[in-house]
Amino acid sequence: MSNKVNNIEFSLIIPCFNEQDSISTVIEMLNRNFGDQTNFEIIIVNDGSTDNTSSLINEKKSVPIFNKIKIVSHNKNRGYGASLKTGIRNAKYENIVTYDADCSYPMEKIVEFVNTLHIKNLDMVVGSRTGKKVNYSKLRAIPKWFLKRWISWIANENVPDINSGLRIFKKKVAEKFLFILPDTFSFSITITLSMLTTGKQVIFEPIDYEQRTMGKSKIRPIRDTLLFLKIIVRTGLIFAPLRVLSPIIYALFILLSITLFIDFQNSNISDKSVVLIVINTGMIMFATLCELIVKSSLRSD
Repeated sequence: MSNKVNNIEFSLIIPCFNEQDSISTVIEMLNRNFGDQTNFEIIIVNDGSTDNTSSLINEKKSVPIFNKIKIVSHNKNRGYGASLKTGIRNAKYENIVTYDADCSYPMEKIVEFVNTLHIKNLDMVVGSRTGKKVNYSKLRAIPKWFLKRWISWIANENVPDINSGLRIFKKKVAEKFLFILPDTFSFSITITLSMLTTGKQVIFEPIDYEQRTMGKSKIRPIRDTLLFLKIIVRTGLIFAPLRVLSPIIYALFILLSITLFIDFQNSNISDKSVVLIVINTGMIMFATLCELIVKSSLRSD
């Protein structure tokens, strides 16, 4: 595919927090990859960095690509997701590209994905870290395996990468989900699940991935995995309540069947069975009503 985006306007958002070891390299890479582009902007969101990130960005003013860069700063660290939402709100183009400031993702794929989004009329293209050269942290591989399967079950389709930092999506679509998109690293999981459970057109394109070699990762495996679990459940309850609650409903149904069988043997319906009938019926009605409300809301959009 061509290395140039054919008159397709896009906003490239790069969140950064204490990225003094990589931000200069990122700007140089941007200059090499997009020096001949015209219809685009770069939004660097400085998320309250306390190191030399800000001064190093300004030192790159002589680089030709710098006139395409818009710098937006938070007065304190607000989080990865908050930075992306700031970038989305400040973006002037409809096509939004997100790219992490650690140089782990292949920047040359951006042009290809922007073209793919436009040509196929998609809502989002995700760079899935399932290419031939993928270097993951072994510590993060186990929770990612579990989270991928859980989110794939909720979305009712295979999700090969739940939180890739390289993705392209439509601004007007993302804006509908801003109310639920968190300020943390869970932003990526949430926007993925939100789009998939609401019928948006999303595809996953394989990319290579190199583990961060410059600076320090801001992800804390245990804390962020627990947070991801919470976010997945919350997002699932909002957009696919019947599917999320179905395991509980099935478990209650099995328990009810056992108690009714025992009651049948004793020729008497126990209070326990009555309570389970009420709870199970109420749960089914609640989940079904939520599902109908969600579907009705989506149709109105």
